[in-house]
Amino acid sequence: MASDAGYLNASMLAGALIFYIVSDPFAPNWSIEEARRGDDRYLLALRLKAIHSGGDGEARQVFTRRAAQLAGQAGFTSYEVVSWQEGLESTRPFAQRVAYGELRLVRAEPAPGTPVR
Repeated sequence: MASDAGYLNASMLAGALIFYIVSDPFAPNWSIEEARRGDDRYLLALRLKAIHSGGDGEARQVFTRRAAQLAGQAGFTSYEVVSWQEGLESTRPFAQRVAYGELRLVRAEPAPGTPVR
């Protein structure tokens, strides 16, 4: 039926292929850049893909997952969110959602009676 309606011509197929390559539906929606700001602090900068299908409200979830991974390092048990902000950056040709968060890793407390080295 699509062929009879003229939707399956070469230019339409080429356009669909280009859109698929640019949008890359299997790539993660968010990219993360992280900067270490000391032994126990990290700054995470998240950016949503310019062309995406969903993921607008996922910034905090992505941040939390990465923070938990960082807190899983030896000597740390959890993390605290020091600061968090979300917004839009006006880039060309598309505005992009961004989020920035700073976290502090919390060290494991020694058990009572354990000598401190």
